[in-house]
Amino acid sequence: MWVLSNRKYKSCLHRVSVNSLSPRLSLVFFLCPNGDRELKAPQELVEKDGKKEYPDFTWGEFLQFTQKNHRADENTLQLFTKWLLTSKNRNA
Repeated sequence: MWVLSNRKYKSCLHRVSVNSLSPRLSLVFFLCPNGDRELKAPQELVEKDGKKEYPDFTWGEFLQFTQKNHRADENTLQLFTKWLLTSKNRNA
């Protein structure tokens, strides 16, 4: 959400707390774009804010990072951005 809104809106981190007193009921909803789908803030927001907060990336790049390198938490986007920029510089 931060990437798509150029840091205007922050997604909440999902965590679950279970107990032995009552059963847990869960509803699952996943939305994953195609791996080649580019994620970026709209140009209008970037122009309004005066700078782009995050580099453009594909869903596949983000998925690769979270599956192979890092469990999702509050630092995921910051660490992903660093990893992404480092890996793109190596491939340039």
